[in-house]
Amino acid sequence: CGSYLCKTERIMQRLDQIRLILADLDGTLLNDDKVMDTDIKQVLQERNLDITFVTGRNRHIVSDFIEELHVVQPFIINNGAHIIQGSQCLYQRCIEQNELEQALQVLINHETAFLAYSDDSIYCCGQSRSLERFVTRLIGKCAIHHEKLPQQDPIFKVTVVSDDKEKMGTVMDIVNTMCPSAHLVPSEGNVYTLTHRDATKGNAVRRLLDLLKIDASQVLAFGDNYNDISMFEVIPNSVAMSNAEPLVLSKAAFVAGSNNANGVSSFIRDHIQPLKTKR
Repeated sequence: CGSYLCKTERIMQRLDQIRLILADLDGTLLNDDKVMDTDIKQVLQERNLDITFVTGRNRHIVSDFIEELHVVQPFIINNGAHIIQGSQCLYQRCIEQNELEQALQVLINHETAFLAYSDDSIYCCGQSRSLERFVTRLIGKCAIHHEKLPQQDPIFKVTVVSDDKEKMGTVMDIVNTMCPSAHLVPSEGNVYTLTHRDATKGNAVRRLLDLLKIDASQVLAFGDNYNDISMFEVIPNSVAMSNAEPLVLSKAAFVAGSNNANGVSSFIRDHIQPLKTKR
């Protein structure tokens, strides 16, 4: 049977044992105005599902959304560099100090502005209007250091925004060659991130499954960009948003609607049975 109803029924059978939703934020659970999916609370309650976040955002700019959805499960931030539950850090992976210094020098030499994130501070180097929106989100939430390099402060993520793909290709080649335990990779759109090679969403999700003692088949994961692919490799029931990058769409098991049309909650409502009708 190739009808929409038949396909939906087959998906519902496959997703009948889902207990936990993993959701990226930007481009996924948040629309382009950074507003939360307006139906997600109701849908989670109807389906008796827990949700947690797997995001590139840091602790300070994810806290409001944690409160908004009353997330009690551990959540993953900084592209997998941290697993946090409440105020407790359950796991962290920072960039090796010597490799951080080498990578930042490469960015400086190529006149590429960046933000370096520690747990309580950000370090802003170079001039970039594109990076100002990241800084604006953190005003009043953490210490902000302008034109200052981190010394001994552990850094978990460095963010670069650049429309110059050719230059960033060169920068990535240099950094990834000279820093064996770190990598600089595309994150979303024109955003690039430097993290420890172990700090991926996929690795963090594996740790999360162990912590929660839940099987990957009982999890549904939503994402939209390159940094979500490693998560999709761990979670068989992976869902790319219709606004996702083509490569991400090709890696997902399912496709949801747009992040601007409550795509996450609509997919859950359409494909996971309400609690009262589950067998």
